[in-house]
Amino acid sequence: MTLMIHPPDPLHIAALRYAYPDSDWNLKVDDLSLRQGELTAVIGPNGSGKSTLLKLAAGILKPSSGKIYLSGRKIEKMDRRSIARILGYLPQSTPYEFDHRVVDVVCMGRYPHLTLGGFMQDHDMEIIEDSLRQTDALSLRNRRLSQLSGGERQRVLLASVLAQEPSILLLDEPANALDFHHQIRLFGILRRLVRSGFSAAVILHDLNFASLYCERIILMNQGRIVSEGKTEDVLKESIVQSVYGSEILMAKHPQSQRPVVFPRLENPS
Repeated sequence: MTLMIHPPDPLHIAALRYAYPDSDWNLKVDDLSLRQGELTAVIGPNGSGKSTLLKLAAGILKPSSGKIYLSGRKIEKMDRRSIARILGYLPQSTPYEFDHRVVDVVCMGRYPHLTLGGFMQDHDMEIIEDSLRQTDALSLRNRRLSQLSGGERQRVLLASVLAQEPSILLLDEPANALDFHHQIRLFGILRRLVRSGFSAAVILHDLNFASLYCERIILMNQGRIVSEGKTEDVLKESIVQSVYGSEILMAKHPQSQRPVVFPRLENPS
């Protein structure tokens, strides 16, 4: 009998605890994994711990206790360059101190792969061009960040993350400043990436995008995971209402039959 050895999950969290100084709020996650080839939505009300969870998973914050593993390696034992080769993290907002050109911003995403001299090779430039093309930002390449709208800047920052060539993506509200067309395009990009073997977790406030495009859902509230699993198992009316309130109604999408969310009207007419 042959013993099957399964590779570790791309990202695994065990017995994670975190507390902000001078606050009674705390985050507690006992066991959580991202799976290869799946797009996972992290949802929940404001203050539920979504951004804190992603910052911990990306190694931006240090947990009070617990372990975070990237491809079986403890993240605390890895330097930032090694982490960046595996994991791409896009925060909710990125302040910029220098008014760089778009192409230069995306070039920064190649840093983990450059030699000590820091020189770009033809291969690096091809990846930068492809990252700009994927995010529909190629026409912006010579413009400066100050000349971009919020949605355009978000696409450029996503291109910079893609230029890292990570196998894990952690994106904090990446669709927040995008118009509807580019929101759909973004999820098309993410779906293609996970089909090619990526793992991705995306913080979303739009439950319908979470339902229609994500295989799994992590529902958080008050620093805890309320429910985690397949989309159709988490987005049930009773579960959603327990977190968001009774103003939520659920139905099914006419094409996919996946659950969709509507507000309850007080005086429908």
